[in-house]
Amino acid sequence: MIYRNTKTSKTPITDDLKAESALCPPKKQRQVIFDRNTITFEVYQAMLAGLSLSDLGSRKLKVLVCGTGVGVFTMFLKHHLHSALEKIVTVDINEEFVKLGEKYFGFSPQDPLIESVICDAHQYVLRMVSEKVKFDLIFMDVCYDTASDEGVSPPIHFLDQSFIASLTDILSGGGVCAINTIIKSE
Repeated sequence: MIYRNTKTSKTPITDDLKAESALCPPKKQRQVIFDRNTITFEVYQAMLAGLSLSDLGSRKLKVLVCGTGVGVFTMFLKHHLHSALEKIVTVDINEEFVKLGEKYFGFSPQDPLIESVICDAHQYVLRMVSEKVKFDLIFMDVCYDTASDEGVSPPIHFLDQSFIASLTDILSGGGVCAINTIIKSE
């Protein structure tokens, strides 16, 4: 899909975006409104379903999103969990994706509830272990980064036993960690 802002450049980026499919014949072309309040990506729906497993009580939530991308998932969480949030920390190694999210998808790293960190999520998690920082919800959506890792997402070092143990070390009691994994295998 090709995303484009259908409003003038003077219009705030929070306006709807429309998407047109390059695969759809021109006569049947439809414009789809990009709705920031709806999660249609099945992986995010499954990750959110993990919230039903949590036992977080009424405390304010500290959320970690590894793999900010363009920030759609982060902004969805902020919008729908706003009153229950202490903070959402997003981590992405690619600053360009974050800038695209800010420019085209309404990602707002200046929001007081959002802390956007540009670094490797693996290193960030290990640093949080050493600093004894805890998160109530952890969402891992890190994509492969090199041609050698294309068959596994997140990269394999995010799935080794010691890193999974690190994730549990920074998870608060009653918290939930959801990891988007894709393994291409014959």
